[in-house]
Amino acid sequence: MKKQLFLYLFIVPLMFSCGGDSANPIVSQDQILGAWIQESANDFILVTNDRYLTLTFREDATFEIIVVTGRGSGNPITETIQGTYILSGIQLTTTFQDGLSSTVTIKIEGDRMIFEDATGNVSVYRR
Repeated sequence: MKKQLFLYLFIVPLMFSCGGDSANPIVSQDQILGAWIQESANDFILVTNDRYLTLTFREDATFEIIVVTGRGSGNPITETIQGTYILSGIQLTTTFQDGLSSTVTIKIEGDRMIFEDATGNVSVYRR
């Protein structure tokens, strides 16, 4: 059950593709490099004292997701997920260690990075 919830809240927004939109500017690898904190998914605020998700993109085309839950209870649990990514224009394709691959449209607005899937699910990260 915990793993299903984890997949729904954190991974599913990365799992769908979206067609290109010529109004969106091209995103470069330099713009996404570094650590990002997930702040919301579908307008549901996710950064709380009990849960924290960090997504880090590296120059070698790898990424790492670290999720810490249970911080408020004093018994935190940390889960790490790793994989590779390909950025092409405004399309970001991630491949997880288990081979699962997904594509989203990516947009950078200042210190915010926005992922959107084909059904309109949106995840927002900030630096």
